[in-house]
Amino acid sequence: PSQWELIFQDAGVMHILAISGLHVGIIAAALFFVSKFIPFFGSRKNWSYIIIIVFLLGYAAIAGFRPSVSRATIMFSTMLIAGYVNRPYHLSNSLYLAALILLFYQPLLLFDAGFLLSFTVTFFIIFLKPIIEERISFLPSFISQPLAVSAAAWLGVAPLSAYFFYKISNIALLSNLIVV
Repeated sequence: PSQWELIFQDAGVMHILAISGLHVGIIAAALFFVSKFIPFFGSRKNWSYIIIIVFLLGYAAIAGFRPSVSRATIMFSTMLIAGYVNRPYHLSNSLYLAALILLFYQPLLLFDAGFLLSFTVTFFIIFLKPIIEERISFLPSFISQPLAVSAAAWLGVAPLSAYFFYKISNIALLSNLIVV
C-alpha cells in the first residue's frame, strides 16, 4: 500500500477511497437530481425509478459486484421498488433481503471481510444510531446526527477491524465526521 493508503487506513476513512456502498448512494442521488431536470422523466417518477435501478445495476456490474456495492444497490433498488408499487419501505428489511440474496448466490461471502464490514456497519447505523442520537439529543441536530452515525459505524467496525486488520483506529470517529 502507498503512504496515502496507510494514512487513510490509520484514520479509519479508507472507505472513501474504496469502491463502496457510499458511492452507490452518491450515484443514486445524482441520478435523482438529474432526472428532475429531464422533462420526460421528471413527470414520470416510475420511469426514473426503473432507469436509476438499471444504472445502479450497471455500476454494480462494473464494480465487480463487490459485497458493499451489491448491498447498497439491492437496498436502494428495494426502496425504489417499494415507492414504485406504493408500499412502505423498511430499511432493516432491505438489509436482510440484501444479505439473503447475496448469501444465496454466494454463501462463502459470509467469511468475506468486505461483506462482514459492509453489513455490520449498516446494521449498527440502522439500529444503534437512533439510540446514540437520543443520548446526545442535547447537542444541535447538525452535530448529533452525523456524530451518531459515525459513532454507530465505529462501534460496529471496531471488532472486525481488530480481527481482520489487527488495528482499531482511535481517530476514526472524528475523521469520519470531517471526511464524510
